[in-house]
Amino acid sequence: MTIKPLVVYRWKRNPVRAPALRGWQLNETEIDNLKKVLRRLRWWYGVDWIANALGFKTSAIRHSMAKWRRPNAGLAVAVAKFLGAPVEDILTGAWPRSGTCPMCGRQ
Repeated sequence: MTIKPLVVYRWKRNPVRAPALRGWQLNETEIDNLKKVLRRLRWWYGVDWIANALGFKTSAIRHSMAKWRRPNAGLAVAVAKFLGAPVEDILTGAWPRSGTCPMCGRQ
């Protein structure tokens, strides 16, 4: 009687890669500027109204305004369409223009 060796199969794992940065991810200053715009819109209209106007859930808007969350570029594009402003103005902090009332938004 012969003893057969135990066969051990190994899983072939993929090498660990660094996470790829996607083109639609925002940097820290763009995130801060987008959150400022969202806070101002929340002050003017309220979260529920903004969510309905942008086509997002209310929880998604609230979570994107939280400190630990990172809103994405899709939300920035939706906000820009809603305001009728270029996305660059929102992400660079140029919106609203100077001379705009912080309470009501009139120029």
